[in-house]
Amino acid sequence: MATERPITRQRRLDPRRQPKGSVRIACRKGDLDLGPNLSVGSVDLSETGVRLQLTTHLTPRQEVTLTLDGPNHRRPIKRHARVIWCVPAHEGGFYVGLQFEKRLGYADLIKFV
Repeated sequence: MATERPITRQRRLDPRRQPKGSVRIACRKGDLDLGPNLSVGSVDLSETGVRLQLTTHLTPRQEVTLTLDGPNHRRPIKRHARVIWCVPAHEGGFYVGLQFEKRLGYADLIKFV
């Protein structure tokens, strides 16, 4: 008798994509865009959120300001986001899942991925 795996559904609203190597994403605590950049690197990006590697731990529901900058944009895009989860990374630092307060437009997303 063969055992079948249960079918798992995709829970995300939008598919995640890996950003281009030239894209820079800065992450700062709070909504005033003040303080040091906590971001070490970006892992993936979608219209509704981003997964980053950070230098410090953030707590769920904490607010942050993100600045997305790439060679195809005239001006950096700023988005306020909320921490959904944060876990330790194997190579040091932390991985964090952030949800944008305002969606990233598809035309802007295409320029970053």
